[in-house]
Amino acid sequence: MWIRHLAGMLATAAMCAGASAAISVGVFDAKAAGGRGYGERGIYQALSEHPQFAAELFPSITTETLGKYDAVVFANVYEPGEQVDGWQQLLRTYVEGGGGVIVTHNCSAVKCPETFPEVDGGIEKYVGQHIASFENHPITFGITAFDTAFGDHRIINPGSAAEVLMRNSVDRPAGVAGQVGEGRVVRLGPCIGLSAMTTEEAPIGMEARLLLNSVAWAAGTNPWHLPEYGEVTVGISAGAPAFEQPRPVTAHVTVSVRKAAVAVPLRIALYDEAGQIIWPG
Repeated sequence: MWIRHLAGMLATAAMCAGASAAISVGVFDAKAAGGRGYGERGIYQALSEHPQFAAELFPSITTETLGKYDAVVFANVYEPGEQVDGWQQLLRTYVEGGGGVIVTHNCSAVKCPETFPEVDGGIEKYVGQHIASFENHPITFGITAFDTAFGDHRIINPGSAAEVLMRNSVDRPAGVAGQVGEGRVVRLGPCIGLSAMTTEEAPIGMEARLLLNSVAWAAGTNPWHLPEYGEVTVGISAGAPAFEQPRPVTAHVTVSVRKAAVAVPLRIALYDEAGQIIWPG
């Protein structure tokens, strides 16, 4: 019998989640700081309801405040309110030291092309909601095409060290991410946390998954440890010449977890042409 398919199944359900401490994430609260921003309440709601995140709203951007979190989110902040001078540089220093930052939509207050030029090469407004395609990156894991809740998004031109995450219906980048020093920056075009009626609402569906994946990656982990992904199948497509016996087949599966104590069970199975498991018996 020819063996045509090899699959590794990574069981990353709640049995793994319980061994890992929650990701500490701060969501900047522009309104509480006397400023203006859009989406932070919806983002905070989505994160605070998820068991893998310990989320807080914070109004003051200081070294001490940033240091409390694995990652921080800036949700389309136009005016930051009363902050210390040079707070953008504090944000960059936080990332260079290992922190993570997620910035959504316009968010002109952060001045990303100046603060993180290697990630954000400038933005353009695009009226439309469809996010059509995705590159191979941990942030895009499990995400398929979707429409943003809000009626427009920003095209994000990648900086020199950025990877494009996703593209819109006209094939322009709508999200990028990159390493800055020891930390990570995610720049997303959608106005996550804001509805079509400009009310603050928790994202749902693929837009919620984009948020959760982005925060997990920015915090220094990889999204597939999150329990909602359940059992993940990593497969090799049948039909390649190397699958004809007796030539050997080698499969490499990388499992990345945030805490060394987390146990991720791995099950390897061999299937025949009909899709039936023939090993283990």
